[in-house]
Amino acid sequence: MVALLLVRSLTDIPFAIRAVNEFVACRRSGPEPAQDDEILAVCLKGDLDAGFPIWHWLGHEPRCTNVRVRASSGNVPAGAGLGIWESFSLSGIWTFCRVDGPRLRSAPNAEARRQAILRMLVDTPSRLGSSAEPEAVFPVFGPDVPAESVATEVHALKARYPRLIGASWYRDDKMRGIVNA
Repeated sequence: MVALLLVRSLTDIPFAIRAVNEFVACRRSGPEPAQDDEILAVCLKGDLDAGFPIWHWLGHEPRCTNVRVRASSGNVPAGAGLGIWESFSLSGIWTFCRVDGPRLRSAPNAEARRQAILRMLVDTPSRLGSSAEPEAVFPVFGPDVPAESVATEVHALKARYPRLIGASWYRDDKMRGIVNA
């Protein structure tokens, strides 16, 4: 499943990354290990909950029972094709969101999935009429993505979303979690 890490402030990012890395490691090593999430971005967003569409995946229960899962109450807007399926939070400091939907399942690669996520963040109006757009997005790349490919994709993202893409990016290392690139 695709995942995002939402963080309320720039100064909270190091703490949030450490906490989420521990959380993900716990999920991977529990009695019923959870599947690996493909983490695509760290998003700086002051209001973590504002404006995101909700995706209901009926008939599937969350596997991790030792953490509190916030129930979803909304629906994905018609034609959106993706939304937040499940999220885990810590006191409004960070939220780890698992995102799902046909747009992600039909995307051929991480670059296409990241583009779908960014379109969701930029184009989805909230219930209050404001945008769900975060203040900055820091892309996260898998450990096997060559540095040249990362540079090309970051350049393309900055060209398409100049106000949104942050100055740095991260790697999702399967052993260490999210790490500075």
